[in-house]
Amino acid sequence: MLPITTLAILFIALTTATPSPPLLKRNSQAVATFNDFKGQGAVDCPKLNGASFTSSPFGAASGDLSPDFSTNPTAGCGPVPSNLAQVCASGKLPPAPTCYNKVGTHCGKCYTVTNSGGALNSGQWLSKPVPATQGKVTVEIIDTCPHNHPMNYCKTNVPDNQKCSAPGTNALDIDQHAYKLLTVTKDFPQGIDYVAAYAAYMADKTKPLPPNLMVSWATGSC
Repeated sequence: MLPITTLAILFIALTTATPSPPLLKRNSQAVATFNDFKGQGAVDCPKLNGASFTSSPFGAASGDLSPDFSTNPTAGCGPVPSNLAQVCASGKLPPAPTCYNKVGTHCGKCYTVTNSGGALNSGQWLSKPVPATQGKVTVEIIDTCPHNHPMNYCKTNVPDNQKCSAPGTNALDIDQHAYKLLTVTKDFPQGIDYVAAYAAYMADKTKPLPPNLMVSWATGSC
């Protein structure tokens, strides 16, 4: 049996030790943004399960700070530049950082994504609400959505917690063709055509884009 003095020392050491940081809790919710992957071209990951631009499984990028989609969610792909205002104002956006080594273990993973929380941003499209629809798609991780890319942190019209640059937020940047399947409702029986809306926006930046969506996700198969 240990002496009383030794037991006392052990008790003090155990009760005064620095606690371990809590583990990141899994969160079945994510913010879904939408991207033109065909127009983008290069991606960080090989298409291990045949990810498509127009049908399931749709290509998707995971936010590099996402707790559940990144192998290193606290570090991401590097810091945001210190001259943030100047970079955004210049209009000369540098290429996306290469982050493959950050999401390598997530490349090829597939998820079932469900429109569960309705729309974010304006919450409507063409003056009609965009509610949760329970529309589902399958996505495959083929790319990273780096928090330190100007296309994320220079989006002044998007709330910070809806960007890939939001720490602690699960973010999926899904191919824009998936939007129609996620938004079939009584008001939009064919779904909302994000592809057409994006083309109109690129031709005239005053045109609106359909809002981002709050989605639920679960591990799936392709």
